[in-house]
Amino acid sequence: MRYAREADRLVPNCVQHVRDLFLRLHGDERGQAMTEYTVLLCAVSALSAATGVSIGGTVLDKFTVGDKALDDFVCAVTANL
Repeated sequence: MRYAREADRLVPNCVQHVRDLFLRLHGDERGQAMTEYTVLLCAVSALSAATGVSIGGTVLDKFTVGDKALDDFVCAVTANL
């Protein structure tokens, strides 16, 4: 096994490579904006879906009431002809 000297002690070379890789990845900010936009897009999509589900029932009820009223009107007009 190969060793590297670090702060007056010998450290296995693989540990130093892992440490260097971690420092390089930690300092690398490429793709950060894309990740933030993706998280924001997912949040907006989830909020839109939740809003659609919660409002959907109310809108369906309104259309059902309107449809029944229109059917009653058509029946009343047809009966008076």
